[in-house]
Amino acid sequence: MWRTIDITNHPCYSHSELVNFSRYAIERSCGHLEDISIEDFGTDEVLKYIADSGSHLRQMRLWKCLGITNKGLREAVTKLPMLEEFEISFKHLSKASLEFIGKYCPHLSVLKLNMKEVKSFKFDDQAFAIAKTMPHLRQLQLLGNRLNDKLDYDDYYECDCGCDIDWGNEGVYDEADAFAEYYGLA
Repeated sequence: MWRTIDITNHPCYSHSELVNFSRYAIERSCGHLEDISIEDFGTDEVLKYIADSGSHLRQMRLWKCLGITNKGLREAVTKLPMLEEFEISFKHLSKASLEFIGKYCPHLSVLKLNMKEVKSFKFDDQAFAIAKTMPHLRQLQLLGNRLNDKLDYDDYYECDCGCDIDWGNEGVYDEADAFAEYYGLA
């Protein structure tokens, strides 16, 4: 029985092979999956399979999974109440998705969010959604966002447990870079 799964895309495997491999690995966990990391190939279908099979899931890392949508993420987190640590790189994680994560993952203590955003997008609404729905975080990392420098988030984020907050802005791209990267031209 497998409790930890780490699958990274490799050029030797097709997308369908990686999806089948991930399904097989999740099946081998026999419902006792605690930690999963998916990189470069995740889709709503894979995420749904994880959620349907992972009621014991405590840690999840979704890195550069362009096939995952906000809707798919919202549907999945409703089935992951034991999630404690969540790391995700996402093009645009909506306010509604963050509110779902906060509502349906009450044990969440670590949230690492890397958003390679275009310069015209502001992250303020998402930051406030995190502050409002995830009061028990111990570690919060927001990279590649465009927070409004005039707002004092540390005052707004009333965390009674000494949350370590990283409001970093590394990885912010302009629109041309984001377009080129998304379409594989970078």
